[in-house]
Amino acid sequence: MTERFDLLSDALGLERGEMVAFTGGGGKTSAILTLAHELAMRGWRVLASTTTRVGPRVAEAMPSFVFRGDLPSDELLHVMERHGRAFVSAGMGEEGKYLGVDPWTLDSLKELDVADVFLVEADGARHLPIKAPGEHEPRVPSRSDLIVPMVGLDSLGLPINEGHVHRPELLRNVAGGRVVTAAVIAAVLTGESCGLKGTPDGARVVPVLNKADAVETDDVARVAAGVLSGAPGRIDRVVVASIRDSRFALVSR
Repeated sequence: MTERFDLLSDALGLERGEMVAFTGGGGKTSAILTLAHELAMRGWRVLASTTTRVGPRVAEAMPSFVFRGDLPSDELLHVMERHGRAFVSAGMGEEGKYLGVDPWTLDSLKELDVADVFLVEADGARHLPIKAPGEHEPRVPSRSDLIVPMVGLDSLGLPINEGHVHRPELLRNVAGGRVVTAAVIAAVLTGESCGLKGTPDGARVVPVLNKADAVETDDVARVAAGVLSGAPGRIDRVVVASIRDSRFALVSR
């Protein structure tokens, strides 16, 4: 079954009070910025953050708040009350990237109810459309309610090597082959050592296939079907998206 939406938040079925952790590659930052805008328009307080490193795009889109030591709840609450949204990091690191906060910090902030929704970039992919996680990736907060593993569909047909995919040697171990196929994407999004890695007990998992405009419709359908059949009982829906064009379709069993 396929249902079309104008908003990514509706396609994901996002609810007030949830923490959403984005993993994989292919548009995590764009997804967070899109959701932050959509939910702020609803009047929700939005806290965006990262447990890894991100470029300046998120911090440029909303007030930036730096943690230095203990949880500065009063100051952060003031920022949230005044602006309705904030990006939280551990400060600026090398190469102009913001440093991530510890996952437990975000778990604690959720307990303090400083925001209506938490959007967390919990993985890095070096701007590449597909990846396999390293030993210590992803860094998912334990209180995450929704895990969104992502792949850019523009990865279809790419060779599995440096410059095209992130951690190609790990990706070949997980999915086999030398080229990114529909089966490779399905294996990445549904594998216990990839898309499901680090998922807290009870958390929903809704993969996002981004950049659907970059491939043929039949290819999109084949990838979505492979994802839905790859983890029975764990994944029963997938979002097919062109985030840039604000087009979203929910494909379910």
